[in-house]
Amino acid sequence: MNEIPFLKPSFPSRDELSTSYQDLLECGIFSNDGPASTEFIEGICNFVQTTPEHVSLVASATSGIELALQALDISASRAHVLVASFTFPAGPLALRRQGLRPLFIDIDSETWQPDIHEARRVIESRKFKITAILLTNTFGTANDEIEEWEQLAGEYALKLVVDSAAGFGSQSPSGERIGNNGDCEIFSFHATKTLAIGEGGAVISKHAEVINRIDSLKNFGFDGHRMTTLMGTNAKLSELSCKIGVLQLEKLIPQIEVRRLIFERYRNHLAPLGCKFQKNAGLSALPFVSAVVPKQQHRRHAVEALKVRGITSREYYNPPVHQHPFFASEVNSGLPVSNDVASRIISLPTYLDLQPQQIDFICGVLQQVVIT
Repeated sequence: MNEIPFLKPSFPSRDELSTSYQDLLECGIFSNDGPASTEFIEGICNFVQTTPEHVSLVASATSGIELALQALDISASRAHVLVASFTFPAGPLALRRQGLRPLFIDIDSETWQPDIHEARRVIESRKFKITAILLTNTFGTANDEIEEWEQLAGEYALKLVVDSAAGFGSQSPSGERIGNNGDCEIFSFHATKTLAIGEGGAVISKHAEVINRIDSLKNFGFDGHRMTTLMGTNAKLSELSCKIGVLQLEKLIPQIEVRRLIFERYRNHLAPLGCKFQKNAGLSALPFVSAVVPKQQHRRHAVEALKVRGITSREYYNPPVHQHPFFASEVNSGLPVSNDVASRIISLPTYLDLQPQQIDFICGVLQQVVIT
């Protein structure tokens, strides 16, 4: 069997892009919130059921998190922000760059989402000066306790920023698409995401004034007279990227359905072997499929066995962020669930033209490892 990569981004064809590029040439606007940006925002609004004054396009999800922190005035020096360690380092790094200290909490063993009970215990202990919560939607899967998180944040007057980097297109158990939660919710459009434009992101907020502030911050802090009034930066999304986004949105729903079929095939093969899958993963946008194997040695042997056969896998998120040297001083507790899940998780190839027989082959390799 030919080599099987971990991811294979799906982008518009050359012909599709050439038409969009010709439109840009004729328009003569390549940045600074031009017509392509307006069109992309309108598509996002239709998808997540919001309005343009509640959406800001940004250069990356990481810059989106930083801009959201600034716009919400989460800037108390050395204050702590609760965040799960079982995540990608982008969010914790954004906190540090804003002068904030990530305070890592554990995850729930079934949902792999941040543990709200531990969050409440930490807040109520009053041992730390906590100013906000950075709530990570693990692997872009909707958190079915979002109402409880919003209630917790409101109870203690904390800002709630939702990091849904991999989640554009994900649905909650009630069927609604995520995007309108917390004070801000952030998405990534990186090449590895289901809605892939190369690089970029979006911030969605129920507070229009927060989006206005982000729009100023991402454009050098300019006001309406091009006078710098805020500590701004350059985090705008190019018009070409927006054109790609418009094309990608048109295909997103059927592509998500293909990914969900891939997930179900993996689950049908691997669940009988004792492999565990994230709760509600079947409702997510599924940039890739992750499973927790029964034992640590199974994961180690599985990665090696797949590699020998030309199959690339990943271990998201191993190690969890609190084990990264840069964040070693930010640990709140032992985080046993994060450590355990990270030690046994394997992320498997997922892309649109992955064939059923390739999935079966991958699962056959894992079956040999787990049984032996």
